[in-house]
Amino acid sequence: MMLRYVPVLFILMLPQIVGAETNRSMLIEGCAEAIQIYEDNQRYRWQAATMTSLSEALRAGYCRGVIDEYDRNHHCGGDWLERARYIADHKEAKSLPPSTESLLRGACQS
Repeated sequence: MMLRYVPVLFILMLPQIVGAETNRSMLIEGCAEAIQIYEDNQRYRWQAATMTSLSEALRAGYCRGVIDEYDRNHHCGGDWLERARYIADHKEAKSLPPSTESLLRGACQS
């Protein structure tokens, strides 16, 4: 019963989360989750929802929310999924961009 309120609470908290400096590793992890969920959805269709945990969905939603908010404020066009792939590609990188802002800027330009 309580779980159905989690997405609503997350949406209400999103402006405060995005307004603050986001954690790069959390964003990268969330974008990797978003890519995995999208690929599972393409592969397994309706079964993908049963394969995704609440925490994975929240991390993926965090990624999508940060990308959408950045787009809204910086007029970055294009497909959010491609930007999420760019960000998720940093998961295995030896060094991260200097800031979350530079990571999002790079995703916007790719």
